Amino acid sequence: MNDPKFLKDRSEFSGRTWSAEAQAKGRPEALIHMRNSMRLFESTFLSDGRNWALGGEQPTMADLQAVWVFDWLMGMPEALDASLMGESVFPRLFALVKRWNGALKDAKKTAPRPVTLKAEDAISSVLAGPDTADLTIDPNDPLKLSKGDVIQVWPTDSGFGHKDSGELVGLNEEELVMVVKSEKGKGVLLHTPRWGFRVVKMDGSKL
Repeated sequence: MNDPKFLKDRSEFSGRTWSAEAQAKGRPEALIHMRNSMRLFESTFLSDGRNWALGGEQPTMADLQAVWVFDWLMGMPEALDASLMGESVFPRLFALVKRWNGALKDAKKTAPRPVTLKAEDAISSVLAGPDTADLTIDPNDPLKLSKGDVIQVWPTDSGFGHKDSGELVGLNEEELVMVVKSEKGKGVLLHTPRWGFRVVKMDGSKL
């Protein structure tokens, strides 16, 4: 919070001030929302004694989506008010987070080791040329876009100050794919989820 570059970056990303005063002012309301979210999991998904969000013997992507924000805040000193949302208040949720971290630790033991690349090799791989042969455009999509349309895409929750532009090459209910020109003039495929992003056609423009 004492780094001007960090505050500038976060302010531009979120669209609001990140001063210490603003953070302190917004904390009570943030705690209300977080407590409501924690109570939701404690009293619904986990109320029947299940180990995972959707039941079953193993964690799923649903648990990843459910756990990450709770795990993040629980691991941040003084982020949560223990009297309002501590382990004694939401024991099932805290137990879920512990189970998740245990499962994650076990999974890392057997997971394949990541391949390490030098920067220049990674760049060459990315710029080797996008393969768009299998990509199609959903003709029933409400936006009525066509392959080759120049579009602009940006998130609607945060980071909306930056907008990506490219040529549309794929579109379905889950994602859109466009070719974005790199600084070296080659195309890079950019995949964007449909949820939480706005898409507009740039009429009359060319890349």
